Amino acid sequence: MGSKLNIIRTRAFNHTGPRQREVFVCASFGKQIAEIEKGLKKPIIYVGNLDAKRDFSDVRDIVKAYWLTTEYCIPGEVYNICAGKFYSIKEVLDILLSCAKV
Repeated sequence: MGSKLNIIRTRAFNHTGPRQREVFVCASFGKQIAEIEKGLKKPIIYVGNLDAKRDFSDVRDIVKAYWLTTEYCIPGEVYNICAGKFYSIKEVLDILLSCAKV
């Protein structure tokens, strides 16, 4: 007799946090700003579409949400994991630039 698996499906939206690879927008901008501050790079930040809007969460919150789904969610259902607030990529860049020293 086979065992029944209690599977909960999740859809995590964009997330960011410590040690994220620079192929992701927040990490890419952060690395470029840090390199400019250290004098390793000219003060030019390479960007893509600044008008695109994304829902960002901290990766630590995403992990906590995954854990909570195992405690409180119904197997077989689908759950979106997100902050519920959208930011344009330009807003993300502006936030990071506001923290920059140069």
